[in-house]
Formats: sequence, structure tokens, C-alpha cells
Amino acid sequence: MTRNNMMNSSVSLLYSSSEWRFSTIQGLFFTKTTTAFTLVIVAFLLSSSTLGAQSSLQELAAPKKVYIGNIISNQHLDDPVNFRDGLADAHLREEYNVVSLENYMKMAFVLPGSEPSDIHNLSVEELRAELREDKIETFLSNEGWADFRKRGHAMIWFNQAPDWLNLVGPTWTGQQVFAFSRKYILALGQICGDRIDEWDVINEAISDDAPDGQRQWRQQTWYRRANDGSMTDWGEATYENYIKMLFVWAREAQPEARLHINDYGIEFFSSSLASKNRFMRDQVKALRDCGAPIDGVGFQSHLILSDLVSPEGVLNSGAIDLVEQSIEDLATADIEVAITELDIRICDEDRDEAFQEVAYQAYCEMALSQPNCHEVVFWGLRDEDNWITLSNSPFFINCQDASLVEGDDYSPKPAYDGVVAAIMALPDQDEFGFAPLLPGNGAPANCGGMGSIEPAILAVNGPSAVLPGGQAAVAVNYLATADQDIVVWFQLDAAPFTVYAQTVTGVSGGSGIIEVVIDIPIDVPPATGQYRYLAFIAPQGGGVDDSFSDLIRNQVSVLGDDSQLIV
Repeated sequence: MTRNNMMNSSVSLLYSSSEWRFSTIQGLFFTKTTTAFTLVIVAFLLSSSTLGAQSSLQELAAPKKVYIGNIISNQHLDDPVNFRDGLADAHLREEYNVVSLENYMKMAFVLPGSEPSDIHNLSVEELRAELREDKIETFLSNEGWADFRKRGHAMIWFNQAPDWLNLVGPTWTGQQVFAFSRKYILALGQICGDRIDEWDVINEAISDDAPDGQRQWRQQTWYRRANDGSMTDWGEATYENYIKMLFVWAREAQPEARLHINDYGIEFFSSSLASKNRFMRDQVKALRDCGAPIDGVGFQSHLILSDLVSPEGVLNSGAIDLVEQSIEDLATADIEVAITELDIRICDEDRDEAFQEVAYQAYCEMALSQPNCHEVVFWGLRDEDNWITLSNSPFFINCQDASLVEGDDYSPKPAYDGVVAAIMALPDQDEFGFAPLLPGNGAPANCGGMGSIEPAILAVNGPSAVLPGGQAAVAVNYLATADQDIVVWFQLDAAPFTVYAQTVTGVSGGSGIIEVVIDIPIDVPPATGQYRYLAFIAPQGGGVDDSFSDLIRNQVSVLGDDSQLIV
């Protein structure tokens, strides 16, 4: 039942059980001979009818001057009229005032399916001609979505890039990575014009690892050569200089858009050098000081309900306080925060779905109460279509029910009520309160950082069927940082992971493809789907017998581990 219907039912009940008569003056109210009763009932009904008339999240948010948003999935964008019988689009347009594409603005959907010919000699206009811009244009030109604030997600990301970029990017020079990134961002600007209000310029750039207790930028990316220490037209190839220039180019491409660095696991305040939060806060402030026009940080906020409420549903206020401390710390440097991908999932059925109301209310109210936070975007229109529900990642096994509504009719859950309560608790505002956009400093970057890259295996390919006593030709695409060994094993793909054959080939520093031939022993037991080729880089002449566990952790990069067939 909608809130309007609930209000109408309440009015009917009052009318049928009392001697009230109706009169309408800019809305419905009751009169009775007793003035005191009249004033009380009028006040009640005016406040209640206001809630009823402004039942959607976007209408509640309007006088508060905050943005409440959600995403458009691929299927939704492709056919909004018929997707979920049109209910998804109707729900989106009724409830929200800011929107982002779930996938269609990521590089895998914008770049062509194969590497453009002579890619490094293309102009910005020529690169744009290679891009697939139809999905972006569909998004930006849909008249039904004209009133939405629009988020661009995302310009540069290590994930959801086309396969060819993952393969060739690490073989480029630092200059080529910088130049390609610049042209791609400027081409996006030509496509979007002034129709995007904010961008995630770089997404998930912080590593999940903290070697020796120090967090770092993500290493194994298609753009890793941006950190190879070489000299480029825009300064030394370090991650710090690269990220600074990404924002400089984004400001050039989208001068009216707010520019964000977006990541997960950065929300909870920590002073530890090993934490993503501390690394994020330190780096964003340093990059701003170095001239990067970073307007804000996107807190993805993919959260777990059990971290926010007890088994009895009592709020963990300490967790909320840590996020607030992070937002306040960034405010001291005039950096805004946007909550960009909020969902609060239930895992292993260890919390009651009703407790999401407490968590969503506390998180949203805390965030939107901060003077440097104006926006909360949820990541998924309903439980059944949420990315966590649909994920086959082991990380999300037994996790579900992360959204605000559910079912074929998009019925509000307690989580929705929590967001309503959070918005209504905010004071009315005359303006959104955004700080002026940063112009940035477009001079060649000198933002520090230590240029270095890690050796890696980029791809492994071999025959899927081999004979005992036969041979297998295996192609290995590698990136070596010195004179190193490429080691290829033919082994069981299940315990005890027996290695039946090995080849070792020395290579010089640089990237390339080598083909090695492995002799398959005659006594290899026939099996189906239980073998694989495993390739990794080791110190030259060092072998792997005595330090396999260390190599796996520190020096091995395995991409190809497809099961093989012995026939």
C-alpha cells in the first residue's frame, strides 16, 4: 500500500467514526465546534498530508537540498519501457533525482572490441570515432531522465576493461599509457559535453594489499606502466603523477562536472598506514596540494548489516562515528564526499531484514548531515536485481537483500523507511552548498611517488587436449623487469597439485611472448578437466623448489589456469 493510499484509508476511518465534515482550502482538513480540537487535527493532517504528498524519496529530498539516487542497469537502459514491465523505470523516476549507469560507461562497453589500428598515433577525434558511444547517448538524451542529476561511472578503471587493453596496456611505455588515457578522457568529454554533472575519474585505484604494513596504489592493472619511472611529456611515470594528470585532463574535458576518486573499503577512519582509509586521505590531500582538481571522494559503501547492528538490532554507533570522522577529516581540506554505491547486505541470514531500517537511517542521516556531503546513491533498484544477489563471487556467497525495495511491485522494505526517516530528519536548506569547482594546475606533474612495476604473466595459452608421451606448445605473454626466468608447469589442477613437467626459459627485461614446449610424461594418468598450465616469473637461476610459497605470494602472477584434458 502506498503512503497516499494509507492516508486516504486513515481519513476514511476518521470520517466514518466521527461527526466530522470536510472542507478544502489548499488541501483537506477537518472542522468541529471545538477550536482546540480543530487546531490539533488540522496540524496533524497538514503534516501527514505533506508526507503523503511527498511520499517519494526525491520529493522528500527537495527541500533538504540533497540528492538521492540509484542506477540504470544494462537491460533497463536498452528497453526502459518493457524492462520489468516498465516498473523499474517508473520506480526510478518516482523515487530518485540522481542516476548513474551500472555498466555502460565503463571502458569495456565504450572502447572497441579489438585494439584500434595504430592506436598511439590517433588524434582525440580519431580515437572518439573508434568509441562506441551509442549507450552513452541513449542515457544522456532520454527525455524521461532529463531532470536527473547524472553521474559518469567511470573514466579509468582497472576492471571491466576490454581484454585487448588488459593484454597490451602493460606492454606500452609510460608515455603511451599517459597519452592514451588523456585522449580517451578528452574523447569522453566530446561525447558527453555538458550533460554529465559529476564523474568518477578513477575507480578503485587503491590496492587491497599493504606490503610491510604500508598501503599502496593497485599494482596489477592495465595501466601499470604509468608507474614505470620513465619520463613522459607530463612528468615522471609514477602513479601519483598519473592520477594528478587524469584529473587535469578530466577538468579540461568536463569543465562543469564535479570530479571524484571512487573506491570501496575507505569509509571507516583509521590512523594505520596499512589501512585504505589512511592511504586515501593522505593521497587525496597530497594530490590536491600538487594541483589535481579533485573535488571529492566517492565512498562506495558496500556494507554488511552485521557490522552496523547487533543481533538484537541495536545500532553500532561506533562504526557510524568512524565514517563520520572520515568525512569530517576530508572537510578540513575542503574535500567533499559522495556516497556513491550504497548497499547494506545481509549475510548468512545473521540479521533480521527489519534491522536494515536502523542501519540505513543512521548511515544516510549521518552522511547527509555533513556540510561536505550532498549525495547518496544506492547500487541497485531492488533486491532481486542487486549485483550482490546476482554475483557468483565466493566473496558474496550467502549474502543478499541489500536494497531498499523488493518484489515485482517494488515494495518498500524497512530499509526504505529508514532512508525516509533520515531525509526527514535533515533541516530544510536554501541551496545544495557545493563548493566551487577546482580549476587545478595543468603543469607537468611532480607529485612524488616511486616509479616501479612488478613482473607479471599477462596470458598463458596452450592446447586443451594432449597425449601421454606427447608434447604441448604453450605461449606465454610476459612482462619482465630484469633478466628473469619464465617457469611453466604442467600439473594437476586439484590436490595434491602434482607437477608432471616443467620448463624454464630465461628472458631479458621487457615484455614479449615466448613459446615453450613441454614434454608430457608417458605415465601421466588419463583424466578429464584435472590438469593445467601454470606460468610464473622467478629470479633468473633461482628456481622455485625451496621458495614456492614466497614466489606465489610475491613474484608469481598467474592469469591462465584453464583445466586441460589428457586423452
